Amino acid sequence: MSFGAGGTVLRASEDSMSLPKRAAGITLAATLTLPVAASTLDLRGSSQAEATTTVAAVERAPAPSPRANRAAARAALSERTIKVASRYKGVPYRFGGTTPRGFDCSGYTRFVFAKLHKKLPRTSQQQFNAAHRVKHPRVGDLLFYHSGSRNGPVYHVVIYAGHSRVWHAPNPGTRVKRGKIYAQHWTAGRF
Repeated sequence: MSFGAGGTVLRASEDSMSLPKRAAGITLAATLTLPVAASTLDLRGSSQAEATTTVAAVERAPAPSPRANRAAARAALSERTIKVASRYKGVPYRFGGTTPRGFDCSGYTRFVFAKLHKKLPRTSQQQFNAAHRVKHPRVGDLLFYHSGSRNGPVYHVVIYAGHSRVWHAPNPGTRVKRGKIYAQHWTAGRF
């Protein structure tokens, strides 16, 4: 309770206000001030004074649109994809490798996506054939590197990390790492 000039003001404590602010789908919309007769509060000698009580008015936030839900789900999947991909930084390249004991490029992408409950084919060309082509890659999409031109065969697959960076198992003698896009001809694909 706080006392102000001209009357008594009762305010909800900050602690009692924090629960509705933090509850899912609830937003603090406004503050409602209600006059209360001083005689009902027993203010001892302040019969002419008025007291006010501040009450938090709470309303439900509007439900997000299906489009917003899809965008949020895509963003969460992108974040999880990169998080999983980065866990295997430093795993050695191993031709035909599909486990954290050693990966080749498509074994790495297949393993990462399996952790996200997405089943990918085994080779980079098979993954390219199965992927939905996209013009503008998002974080977590696959980039397929082509020999000669965009119509050439796929020789490498990487996970797009944004800002021209990728996660991949490059080649023999190297380890899984984050690097720059180094191919001139590539196609983006999404699962």
